Amino acid sequence: MLDTIQAAVMPVLASAIAAALILLIKYGINFIEAKVGELENKKHREAIIAALEEVDYIATKTVKAVKQTVVDDLREKSADGKLTSEEKEEVLNKAIDIFKNSITNETKNVLVKQINNLDSWIVDQLEAKVSEEKDNMFFKINGLANPK
Repeated sequence: MLDTIQAAVMPVLASAIAAALILLIKYGINFIEAKVGELENKKHREAIIAALEEVDYIATKTVKAVKQTVVDDLREKSADGKLTSEEKEEVLNKAIDIFKNSITNETKNVLVKQINNLDSWIVDQLEAKVSEEKDNMFFKINGLANPK
């Protein structure tokens, strides 16, 4: 009688253990996939942050370099000290070239994957830096004119 009960229970027990193992393995695989996904997202996010930090640094250096080497020379040659539309275009193109040649290939790759129109975005970044530099100059001059 015990042998009959054992013979009937063993296949059921073996099936239950196998099903539990399959569920446990499935849970383990899902857990590992989630952790890998988190790592990939973290690496992706870190790559984007690093690229944006490099863009900010390079854009600042580019604007300062172009101002010192190109803009100041053109203004000196101009009778009224202002740039013509053509000269502004020349300055912008020079800045874009310097910027593109200064960022790393890794940053270029990250940006290309994230931004639809990279050239337009670069122009926006450079123009924002020009504006920032003008604001900084205004605050420095204003601080000198109105010391506390």
